[in-house]
Amino acid sequence: MSTIFWVVVALILLVLGLMNGLNNEMEGYKFAFLFIGIFLAPLICQLIWLIINIIVIKDFKESK
Repeated sequence: MSTIFWVVVALILLVLGLMNGLNNEMEGYKFAFLFIGIFLAPLICQLIWLIINIIVIKDFKESK
């Protein structure tokens, strides 16, 4: 479900970027970084959650 959400967000950003025309190069770079960030944000959140989960499970097993 969340994957569909991010695809929709990416498509909206792409359409908005194309509508703006991305006139100068700096504008293009900003758009590219924003686009990459939109896709990396959920991935980074999942990675952080996974690392925290592993640490918590390890501590929980050691305390038993």
